[in-house]
Amino acid sequence: MFDLLRCEDQQTTNRSLRQCPVSGSSSGEQTEAVLQIMKQALEGAGSSMEKVVKVTIYVTDTAHFGPVNEVYERYFSAPYPVRSFIAVDA
Repeated sequence: MFDLLRCEDQQTTNRSLRQCPVSGSSSGEQTEAVLQIMKQALEGAGSSMEKVVKVTIYVTDTAHFGPVNEVYERYFSAPYPVRSFIAVDA
């Protein structure tokens, strides 16, 4: 048996205020905010970014891939977690 921690639904939205603290920011800044939240959640549970095995990223425009990937590479290292990059309607 192994321990599994699911860290889901990480967003830049402050749910209690119902607003996005980095709204209007670049996709890179939003990615930075989400990955920082995720990192803190994992570390708070005694885990780390190095143990992440799968990441799913939703964007409203595939043109954001470059800036998102730039930040992603600062938070993760090879071998990178499996990643899905999905464009959705806003």
